[in-house]
Amino acid sequence: MPRPPVPASPAAVGLPVGAAAERLGVTASTLRSWERRYGLGPTGRTSGGHRRYTAGDLVVLSRLRELTAAGVATGDAAVASARTAVRPANAASPSLVARFAAASEALDSYGALICAERSVARHGPARAWTDVFLPVLRELGTRWQHTGEAIEREHVATAAIEQVFQAFVRRHIAPGRRMTVLGVAAPTEAHILPLRALSAAVAAHDIASTVLPALPRAALNNAVATLRPSALLLWAQTSSTADVRLLRGLAETVPAVYVGGAGWRGRRLPARVTELRDLDAAVAAMRTWSY
Repeated sequence: MPRPPVPASPAAVGLPVGAAAERLGVTASTLRSWERRYGLGPTGRTSGGHRRYTAGDLVVLSRLRELTAAGVATGDAAVASARTAVRPANAASPSLVARFAAASEALDSYGALICAERSVARHGPARAWTDVFLPVLRELGTRWQHTGEAIEREHVATAAIEQVFQAFVRRHIAPGRRMTVLGVAAPTEAHILPLRALSAAVAAHDIASTVLPALPRAALNNAVATLRPSALLLWAQTSSTADVRLLRGLAETVPAVYVGGAGWRGRRLPARVTELRDLDAAVAAMRTWSY
């Protein structure tokens, strides 16, 4: 007797709109509205050409549902949810992102701090930064850029992240350890949170670092002469703060000089200076010089 066919899984063939709506706990009309307004529709197809919601689609839409349930505006939640489609399978739980976004949205500084602590405790500083914190910060930054709103939410999120990263470093690096990595903002650069992320991420590998805010050229040179770092990363978020001339002198005094941030994109860098595009690359580079 022939063996009965094994039912195909949703990941293989996907679900029609009614079944997908039931799986997500929303109505079919809600799914159609999300597709019509935000482009978050089914990406799968049957052999006959019928559209189906894949497992990946369900992850994106589940995150959208969680974010809206947490009080995030649907349009903002849709932007954040769309990024889930390209996140790795082992990325942080969408619920952590939703809770951190909701706390920031509510200006709940204590709630944001607790969620940030849990994110770092569960995933480590590097993954917490890339999978939990950055999606929320980017969404808040986009809102501010387009509407002029949400800057107060961004401040709540930023303060929580900075406190948690600094606490992580204190727990993992003993006082008096020789500092091998210096992260410093370029002159007039206001952003140093990515450098806090780097400091915590290398602390997880037992590497001591120092983070300094923007310094004038003379002060930066004095700091390098005093600290004598093995590796230095100069951060510039915008092109207006990315001064290539500053790099030439640093490359003569520091064994390894790196740059990070969007401000350096497309710039012609000195021969001994390397651009780092993400936190993983930065951690790998700093581990090379951790002697």
